[in-house]
Amino acid sequence: MAEIQDMYRYERIPHPAYLETTRILTLSPGSEDEPLSGTLAPMSTTHPHPFEALSYVWGRAGTWDEITIDGKVVRLTASLGTMLRRIRYRDAPHVIWADQICINQEDMVERSQQVRHMSSIYQKASKVLVWLGEDSAGYARSAFELVEALVAIVKDESRLQDFKEEQTTFDWFSEESWIALRELFKQPWVCISHDWDRDSTDANAVRPKMDFTGDRHRYSLWSLLGRFESILG
Repeated sequence: MAEIQDMYRYERIPHPAYLETTRILTLSPGSEDEPLSGTLAPMSTTHPHPFEALSYVWGRAGTWDEITIDGKVVRLTASLGTMLRRIRYRDAPHVIWADQICINQEDMVERSQQVRHMSSIYQKASKVLVWLGEDSAGYARSAFELVEALVAIVKDESRLQDFKEEQTTFDWFSEESWIALRELFKQPWVCISHDWDRDSTDANAVRPKMDFTGDRHRYSLWSLLGRFESILG
């Protein structure tokens, strides 16, 4: 880890600019095993230029990574470090918003100011990238294939009625597919986000638009969960 004198020093976004300003990270290109680097710049939350927003679980305290911003170091959780290495381009910069980097986590005043922008940031992002974690057991492909199949059922009323009435609903798909989906729902991001979303009563709460997109259809993971929780109990 870098010495304290090498750490990046944030400049607080002044009043009244902070009312409609956040920071945006331009992540430098590189391969997965190269150190992370990039630059930070102010960005209007009212009229932002194209960017992607990240959603992830911070992970366990005590496991750290780092990124070099303008030649100085910002400390990251290992979870975010892994995500950034996976999503960065090899030959072009990648413009993204990640709370750990774009908000000064050591400044409680700034953190409280920036929280008000988070709903707008996720809504205005061209894409929200979700990091569920490492797929060490190889469940991801089967899990998302089953999600797509279940969405197709939800969109077809006759098939959905059959699915509800069948006593052997789980036999529609292989046991391995259901196990993969169960493992997907065990991921910390899914558990935390689903519990928060289900329990929240604030219509203006910060809720990322976590949509999985098909050819011509958009469907929310949470609406899918809601439908099948009522069907399957």
